[in-house]
Amino acid sequence: MRELLGRTVLISGASSDLGTACCLGVSKAGANVLLLDRKQRQMEGICQQIEANNSPTPTIIELDFTKAREADYQNLSESLANLTQTLDCVVHCGLAAWPLAPVINSKLKNWYQIYEREALQPMVLVRYLYPLLRKSRSASVVFCTMNAGRSGRANWGAVGAAFAALENISETLAVEWESQPIRVNTLDISNLPSALRTRYYPGEINNHLDGDCRLLKVLIDLLRTESQTNGQRMTP
Repeated sequence: MRELLGRTVLISGASSDLGTACCLGVSKAGANVLLLDRKQRQMEGICQQIEANNSPTPTIIELDFTKAREADYQNLSESLANLTQTLDCVVHCGLAAWPLAPVINSKLKNWYQIYEREALQPMVLVRYLYPLLRKSRSASVVFCTMNAGRSGRANWGAVGAAFAALENISETLAVEWESQPIRVNTLDISNLPSALRTRYYPGEINNHLDGDCRLLKVLIDLLRTESQTNGQRMTP
């Protein structure tokens, strides 16, 4: 089935294996895909895979999350407004791997960096895309997170706190936008066989993420026009 036929979906962090799996999955479901990441060259291969599946030709947009400031997000919003009339979905996959340490031994600068990258920047992205999202008759925002943000665990202090903040931000937006045609949810990708999990659990034997049916089943259901899921913490 082409559950997302005619839907325009922006995937941030598109060149990661997680982002690539999401791009390929939603394109096969019929969506028009906008790839957002740091370097065009890294996204060109994904475009070729999408086109090889006879899916709609995707669009590449460059944005470096490690350097982005408000002006960059404003420029992104204006560029997208010129590119498309509406934006139906945003899937944030731009997660990074960080050093883990007990709170007492962790570096304060890491707390600032991790919070900015994992909690603040996804919020700012969606905040500037709000004018386009509200034009959709049924918009969906999905923030990918990790389960360290859902319960405290040793050595994950800064990372867990950042994802806990993102979970809270997601639920806050879901409530604030209840009168708008925009749903907001989080998707825990901790247990999926991704490069990110390998960085955090290097001793595991990792299978490739491409086409992971658990991920795509939950994601596509959240992105469907008919979906009613809102303000939830989802797990594949």
